[in-house]
Amino acid sequence: MTIMSDSKPQNRRARLQFTGSPEAVLFSRELADSFEGVMTKNRIVANGGLSTGAFTASVDGRPWFDTIWMRDNGAMLRELVHYGEFEAAKALFLALTRSVEPNADGFWTFPMFTKIGGKESGHEWDGTALIIVSSLLLWERLPLADPVRRQIEDFLLAPESPIRAVTDAIARHQLVAGSGEFGGGLGVEGLFFNVVQNAMIAWMLDLAATRFRAAGVRSEELRRDCVAATAALKAKLISHFVAADQTWIWALDTKTYAPSDAAMAASENQGFGGVNGVFSHASDVHGILPLAGAEAWVAPSVQTFLALLSRPQRMEQFARHGMWTQFNLLHEGYLTGPSYGQGYALQMMLLLDRPELYTAGANWLVRATYAPEYPITRSNPHWFYERYYSPDDPLRKTRDEGCGALNLVCVAEPLKIARLMAGVDDHVDGEVTLVPRLPIGWTGLMVEALPVRTAAGHTLLDYEVSTDAATGAVTRVQGKSAGPLPQLKVRLGTARQPDWKSVAAGAGGFDVGRDR
Repeated sequence: MTIMSDSKPQNRRARLQFTGSPEAVLFSRELADSFEGVMTKNRIVANGGLSTGAFTASVDGRPWFDTIWMRDNGAMLRELVHYGEFEAAKALFLALTRSVEPNADGFWTFPMFTKIGGKESGHEWDGTALIIVSSLLLWERLPLADPVRRQIEDFLLAPESPIRAVTDAIARHQLVAGSGEFGGGLGVEGLFFNVVQNAMIAWMLDLAATRFRAAGVRSEELRRDCVAATAALKAKLISHFVAADQTWIWALDTKTYAPSDAAMAASENQGFGGVNGVFSHASDVHGILPLAGAEAWVAPSVQTFLALLSRPQRMEQFARHGMWTQFNLLHEGYLTGPSYGQGYALQMMLLLDRPELYTAGANWLVRATYAPEYPITRSNPHWFYERYYSPDDPLRKTRDEGCGALNLVCVAEPLKIARLMAGVDDHVDGEVTLVPRLPIGWTGLMVEALPVRTAAGHTLLDYEVSTDAATGAVTRVQGKSAGPLPQLKVRLGTARQPDWKSVAAGAGGFDVGRDR
C-alpha cells in the first residue's frame, strides 16, 4: 500500500479492499460495484441531468422504482458520510428536507415513502430517526464554515424539528407511536409502540444531546430536553419491552401499553430479524464496542439474537450454509436479505466479536450475492439485491425477485458491514479506535481515504490490516492520516485475547504489530 502524503486532497472516495480468500476478493468487488451502481442508477436526476440528491428504492421498473423510501435514504446518507461522499451527502440531506411537511401537530415527521417530487409527513420513526442520526454524523464532520452545516442546525433546532416532535411525544405518552415495517410490522396497519423505533429514537436523542453540548449549539433548552427524554426512553425500553424470557417484545398497544396481539400474531413478524436493529443501530451512535459499556439494552438484544438463532430451522440453515433466515414463517423460512435479515445479523455477530458466526455469515452472503439460488435480473453479477433464498428452498427457481438488484437499503447495510470489519470508531471526542474484525481466512484489508472525525471536522485515514489465517487474530496495523489525528488506539489480537496499542495524537504514520 502506498501511504498517502499530507498534501493529498481530501476529496477521495473511501475504498476497502479485502484479501486472503476468494470471498474476500469478491466482497471487495461487490461493495465497489454496488456503491457505484446506486450512485449512477438510483440517484434521481432532473431534466438537466443534475442529481436532485435523493435516491429511489429500486431501479429498472421494479417495485418502488419511483419512490423515495425514507428508511433506505437514511441508511444511504449514513454511508455517504462514512465513505467520504460529502457533496452527495449534503445534497441528499437537502433533498430529504424538501420532501417532508409538518404533521397534524406541526412537526416535520417523515413518511414511510413519498413519490419523486412529493412532500408528505408520516409516522415512520425508524426512517426519521435514521435520517436525523445520519444528518448529525454529517454535521459534525463538515467544516465549520460549510453553509450546509448551518442548514442542518436550522432544521434540527426549528420549532418544527423531528427532535422536538419526539421530546413532545415522550413527555405526553412516555413512548413514541409509529407505523410501517418497524411499527406494527409488515402488513399490520396502524400506530404501535415498536421496540426498534423507540430504541432508534433514544439513540438519536443521545447523539443530539451529546453533540449539541460539545458544539455549544444554540438551544440549551433543547439539549436539556434531549437528555431528559433519552433517560426516560431508555428506562421505558427496559420496563416495557423486555419479555419474561428476557427477549425484546416487538410492539405494544398504544392504549394499554401491553404487547400488541395484532402485531405479535402476524405471520410476517414471527422471527423477524429486523428486531436485531435495536443493537445494530446503537453502533451508529454508541460505537462498535457495545459490550464494554454494558448498558441495560445490551442484554435483551443479545438474548433476542440467541433466541432467534436457536430456532431449529434457522439454526439448521445457518449451520449448513451460513444463512440467517429473516422470518420464521414468511416464504416458509427460506428467505433472507442483506438488510434486515443477514445484514442486521452479521452486524450483530461483528459487534459481539463472534468470528465463528460472522465468518460463516459473511462468506455465504458474498457467494449468494454473486451466484443466487434463483434467476434475478441485473446487468452486473456483483450487485447486491433484495431477496436471497436458501439452496434448500424447493421453490427457489420460481421465487419473485421483489425490488431486485440495487434495492437501496440492501446496498447500504453491506457497506456498513464492511465498515464494521474495518473497525473505525470515532464516536468519542478526541479519540479514534481501530478494532478490525476480519472473517477467519480473510487475511488482509487495505483501507483508503476513510474519513475519521476530528475537532476540525474530519481527516482521511489510509491503513492496512494483517491477520492470522488460522485464528483471525490481528497481527499488524499500519497507516497514515491526511491530517492530524486525535489519540489513536488499536486492538490487535482477538476479542478474547486483545493486545491494545496506543499512538499519540498528531500527524504522521503509525505501525503497530504484535511483535513490535
